[in-house]
Amino acid sequence: MKRKPWLAGILNIILPGLGQLYCGRPLRGLALLMTTVLVLNVSIAIIIFVEGKPFNVILPIILVLATWLFLLINGILTARHIGMNYSLRTYNKWYFYVLLIIAWAFASSELSPIFGKYEAFRQPSQSMGNTIHVGDYLLADKSAFQSAEPQPADLVVFIYPGDNRTKYIKRCVAGPGDTVEIRDKMLFINSVEVIEPDGVKYIDRTPDGRQIIQPRRPDGRDSRDNFGPYVVPTNSYFMLGDNRDNSFDSRYFGPVPVELILGKPVRIHWSPHFDRVGMSVQ
Repeated sequence: MKRKPWLAGILNIILPGLGQLYCGRPLRGLALLMTTVLVLNVSIAIIIFVEGKPFNVILPIILVLATWLFLLINGILTARHIGMNYSLRTYNKWYFYVLLIIAWAFASSELSPIFGKYEAFRQPSQSMGNTIHVGDYLLADKSAFQSAEPQPADLVVFIYPGDNRTKYIKRCVAGPGDTVEIRDKMLFINSVEVIEPDGVKYIDRTPDGRQIIQPRRPDGRDSRDNFGPYVVPTNSYFMLGDNRDNSFDSRYFGPVPVELILGKPVRIHWSPHFDRVGMSVQ
């Protein structure tokens, strides 16, 4: 029975090596699958660990596209080479292919990358400017805090405690037992003034350039610019946005429990601002 070249090529794209299985070449198919997994891991490793933007993102994209083009051509040429001289095997059943595709869909997240768990996120708001801009797409290391606690100044991806669903990116400024206080915009942790990272900014200013500072509210209640002292509870972390005058953070919704912490952003893998593609974030 003749193997259809176009179908072999498409099957190879859907699941690397499946086109070879369709053509009766299971060992070649397995080799293609393992090679593709290796290529994916190398590509992600380049994005995460290699500096030199934007080529640390462009090169992996080219590598992955070239691999899928090879898979397409490989399936087509294999089917043409076999021609009419093919006897159906016991595994040449449509439902067997579907089972393999489903298995690949579940297994691929565990096979790539093999050196850690990463997830892509998008920054939708201005709360982290200048560190992270609106529209930046980031890769976050979901294993970063599995064996270590977030430290002050770490960027953290977490689930918003208010709905246990929405994902936020903020900067950790204090951990369990620390005392947080903000005095006229200046941050103090355990009564020591914090030297802020370069990305932190304050945007509320008068027309002549002076900062607008919100005083405490009636009865001495906390405001955006005068907060605390507040002691962070056990197993929780205090998060602030780098755009301090325009950030919904722990000043408003409280500390973030450790079980809601997802990971640590490490790299901008895409952005509408092309000069930011490939930039590390910290």
